[in-house]
Amino acid sequence: LCETGMTDGLAEIIVVYVPAETQIKRLMERDRIGWDAARARIDAQLSIEEKRRLGTLVIDNSGDLSHTESQVLDIYQKLAAEARKDE
Repeated sequence: LCETGMTDGLAEIIVVYVPAETQIKRLMERDRIGWDAARARIDAQLSIEEKRRLGTLVIDNSGDLSHTESQVLDIYQKLAAEARKDE
């Protein structure tokens, strides 16, 4: 959404963030590709730092799964509470 400019009019933009080095490492493991191929894929996208800057809600995915899940639940509860206020 950020790369295509489709964020206009959105109340919130949720970005799942992880440092670029971790992003590359995970991509290499997931797709079983080398560093150069992973770096090329990452470089073809808007940088993660720019995406983080554009996000109104940011989930830090650099920790363990339970930490990420906790952040997701917090954001869900925040958005659900806001939606109830608008009813």
